[in-house]
Amino acid sequence: MGEVVSAEKKGKAKADMIGDESVYLDTEYLNGGQIVKVNAVKDTYLDDVIILWDGSQAGTLYYGFEGALGSTLKAYTISESSLFIYQQLKSRQQIIYEKYRTPNIPHVIKTFLDEFGVYIPSLPEQKAIGDFFQTLDRSIALHQRE
Repeated sequence: MGEVVSAEKKGKAKADMIGDESVYLDTEYLNGGQIVKVNAVKDTYLDDVIILWDGSQAGTLYYGFEGALGSTLKAYTISESSLFIYQQLKSRQQIIYEKYRTPNIPHVIKTFLDEFGVYIPSLPEQKAIGDFFQTLDRSIALHQRE
């Protein structure tokens, strides 16, 4: 996967940095919780792929958020279609949980970018596939709310 990552960011923001500069990106907010703002620079953007780096749900993926990245998360800036790469990772979420985490206190393994392979079709194909799965995800979410 390292071949499609142009930048990797480790979160530095913490909940006790409460302020009004940036949205605090932590798992509570990423999983539908309330917005909390912190005095930290926005370092993560809508097209970045976010991964929970440690904790019981280490390896969980997020996309479409911007703000100051929390300390248990990493964000990847993708050189290809980030939506396509996110959808590809998300489709293999269980594999990430099973094969790319440490056994005791769960952390994503340090060599994740080097070891995890992704399929890279042409950019137009990536965009079409990514858009298709995003539409499907939204449809599923809509039906689950009903």
